[in-house]
Amino acid sequence: LAFVTKSGGQDVVHVLNLETNQVESTLRFEDHVAISSTHWSPEADRLVFSSIDASGFSDLFVYDFKDASLVAITDDAYDDLDPAWSPDGRFVAFTSDRTSLGKEGAYNLFTYDLETGRVEYVTFGEQKDFSPSWSPDGKSIAFTSAVRAEDGRYSAQNIW
Repeated sequence: LAFVTKSGGQDVVHVLNLETNQVESTLRFEDHVAISSTHWSPEADRLVFSSIDASGFSDLFVYDFKDASLVAITDDAYDDLDPAWSPDGRFVAFTSDRTSLGKEGAYNLFTYDLETGRVEYVTFGEQKDFSPSWSPDGKSIAFTSAVRAEDGRYSAQNIW
């Protein structure tokens, strides 16, 4: 289990062995202020997570346990959240405001291709789409969505 706690004014990631109930490692990243949404790769050798670093932007990062490396897979002014690894390990689905509608508060779903570095749209619109979760076969993504009504308010979140 990977989870986040505060430690000395910054977030750290703890890896807990559920069989022994022992923390096996604690990951500290000096320039990272806030960390959220940890998600294991299918092989359980990498973690993807969202983090606000010293720049103040929220991006996605992959930590590789094999070589103890941290790589930013997004590095821009967009708010990138809720990463989820595909069952085949090739893609990361995530939430972002990286559309022309993001300036008005819209969040849509995207995929990041770990082989090519390409970002693709999954959804587009004025809604707020969050918490993507892949189906076991990798053919579908479930997520929550709140739709903007004509009066500008958002509906309750529904699962799509």
